[in-house]
Amino acid sequence: LFYSIEFQNNLVREIKVDSRSSLPDMNLDSPEYVATGIEIVVESCAGLEMSNTKGEDIVPYFNYKLLDFPEHDTVFGTGRDPVFKDKNFIKAKWTPELRDALHSATLELKCFHDGESLEGSLIGDCRIDMRSLADGIPISGSFSLRSTMDRDVGQVTVSMQWVDKMASKKDAPAFPEPEQEPE
Repeated sequence: LFYSIEFQNNLVREIKVDSRSSLPDMNLDSPEYVATGIEIVVESCAGLEMSNTKGEDIVPYFNYKLLDFPEHDTVFGTGRDPVFKDKNFIKAKWTPELRDALHSATLELKCFHDGESLEGSLIGDCRIDMRSLADGIPISGSFSLRSTMDRDVGQVTVSMQWVDKMASKKDAPAFPEPEQEPE
């Protein structure tokens, strides 16, 4: 056995290889080798309100799309206070272009009702500024859902962070220092 060390995205990875075989061909630009990305977790909702529906009859789910990444629908919940724990890992390499795009982006979470009555009805939505995530700072909290008539219709608890699946738990992805805003 011998060891091979690879460098990728400020990450050192060690591979054990049998000396009788050759090193595996690894195209580090290939999508299957992208181990960094953005993890978005839609945890739960509290106090969902929807006209023409009793609270226990609400069947909510969320839909969102971040920049040019694929659209995502969460699992379904039930009732006024559903728990989703829906994790979505968006494969992405940290680049200055992505940082700039995230700096001016918002993530719009749309909450829909998927019951037999009023199928596909929009309950409400919220917009989350992605600037902190662009600087490598996780986003976590409860955000107000607003109806199309700008009425508060509940809260959604969401967390977002950069994840490096190849790093150990104690290692965090290396991000450039946030630029200081001129005063």
